[in-house]
Amino acid sequence: MIVSVDIKALQHLAQISVSFDFSRDPIICMTSKNGVGKTSIIKALALLKDTAIVSKTSSVFSISEKTQIDVKINEDVYAFRFNDGDLDTKNIIRDETFLNVELPIPYGKRFSDFPSLGSIDMTLREKYLKGEYENANELIVFLNSVYKDINKFQNLKVVKIKGVNYYFLPLDNNRYIREDYFSSGEFFVISIFKMITSSSRLIIIDEIDVSLDSSAQVSLMGAIRDICIKREIKILFTTHSLPIMKTIYEYGTPIIYLKNENGTVHHNQVSYSFIQLEMFGFLGFDKFIFTEDVTLESYINFKLSTMETKNRVKVIYIGGCSNVVDLMKRNAVTNFICPSKDAIAVLDGDAKTDYGYRSDVIISPYNDIEDEIFRKYKEENEVYNLPTVAPENAKSKAYWKKLQEKRKEHNLTREDIFTILEQGFESELAVFHDELFSFINR
Repeated sequence: MIVSVDIKALQHLAQISVSFDFSRDPIICMTSKNGVGKTSIIKALALLKDTAIVSKTSSVFSISEKTQIDVKINEDVYAFRFNDGDLDTKNIIRDETFLNVELPIPYGKRFSDFPSLGSIDMTLREKYLKGEYENANELIVFLNSVYKDINKFQNLKVVKIKGVNYYFLPLDNNRYIREDYFSSGEFFVISIFKMITSSSRLIIIDEIDVSLDSSAQVSLMGAIRDICIKREIKILFTTHSLPIMKTIYEYGTPIIYLKNENGTVHHNQVSYSFIQLEMFGFLGFDKFIFTEDVTLESYINFKLSTMETKNRVKVIYIGGCSNVVDLMKRNAVTNFICPSKDAIAVLDGDAKTDYGYRSDVIISPYNDIEDEIFRKYKEENEVYNLPTVAPENAKSKAYWKKLQEKRKEHNLTREDIFTILEQGFESELAVFHDELFSFINR
């Protein structure tokens, strides 16, 4: 599934064009500094459910005759244009259950449901006294995985009222605790559970980390991921939480970073290290190595682990050769990261023609790490005995991803794989080692 959003002349934003490709991962995180356009993108997607959502949740001056919003889901395009003071469309999303959008404070269902649950209390009490409820087994498992407390939620019950599930904990003397009387964090986690177990195939959640402590934020990501894979649903969410972004980055979940340049919003897939740098700043590192992808980042860290240095070195995956070199150029002018002498780029071997002449660039021995491992698997596996983890027609990227996911099943460490990678590149590795060692110790 590919979801694209194009926005023109909305609030202070001249233009946003962003695309989310769920083909490689069921979850995508979107982040930025405040006011860049995350919530505007969420509201644009919410138009598919409610064409008045922008006027309901924004200033009357947010839209004008120049405002245009186009949402594309795979090949289906939904165009929203200004009409009589609001945004309207001739395109209709046929499947009303396809999309579920959760807006930020105070507009989201998490927040509007909180005071309204009192209206069903009489019905809930009646069903409770009659014993018309069931064990909330699936939610119990979910909450236990988030909060790691196997006792607190073990007796959780569920009743269905007008087709909607409501949860409660029974107490002595026919008393109970309704879900909205749990802690605000627990209530929001239950609300998220309801969303991801609904019939919707695409879930959009703004500010997923509201009211959650750091430990719960980290655990929530794993719990959500399990359900996404099991139910084959996609989730796009926004957050500013470093614990969440660190966790999903380790899973391989894409982090999309938005940046506003003179009213035009650009987006890039970035690393957790990039987020730390761009949004929060780094302190205490002596040397910075910028690289183009997460695999090369891991390999450089592997090489650095064998080298002695008194300096603290940070490897940062930026994404794309041109982005890496552009960052190096900007840093050379402004030193916004560090003095230029303390930064260097490491790029794949296939970038040698375009960037190998630069004094601030080191070229990897391999044109592409994933391709080289895949080549060894296909052409020389009688030597290396790499496991079969992907379909016969899989490409190098797909094979690499499956190899990382299943390597423990085959008693392979990341270091084992990198050792196989290095076979046959002895002379190139000697040069690469010397260049890296020289940089981190100068």
